[in-house]
Amino acid sequence: MLFLVDRKALGEQAEAAFKDSKIEKEETFYQIYNLQTLEDKVPEKETKVQIATVQGMLKRLFSTDEKSKLTIDQYDCIIVDEAHRGYTLDREMSEFEMKFRDHQDYVSKYRQVLEFFDAVKIGLTATPALHTREIFGGDPVYNYSYSLKKLIKHNG
Repeated sequence: MLFLVDRKALGEQAEAAFKDSKIEKEETFYQIYNLQTLEDKVPEKETKVQIATVQGMLKRLFSTDEKSKLTIDQYDCIIVDEAHRGYTLDREMSEFEMKFRDHQDYVSKYRQVLEFFDAVKIGLTATPALHTREIFGGDPVYNYSYSLKKLIKHNG
């Protein structure tokens, strides 16, 4: 599984949470799933979960270094944290723009990474946007909300 973030701070936050979360018999998520962090560029065979930034993943996807090259079936599942970010560049080019621009200039970095892999994609976001729904194929599977009235009542 790939846990994809858009900046280093989010990856470090996820890593800390995975290291602290005890799952069974005092073993942490980190230990059970042989978590690889932002520092680990290529997953080991035993790795079950890898954290990576979208920028780092792009470098690896289009690298000429055969050792760090990833395959389309590298991951079974990709979880995108803060999934509402990064898609705002997706748009159609005008005929004029087609003459001097590459289509990749208009495709978001997230879309490039997600479309490369043949994996289940799950987006996590507290603020789903139209472009997020388009990328992940429709309406959210799960929603929750807090009303201001409930928050005031709960917090006294």
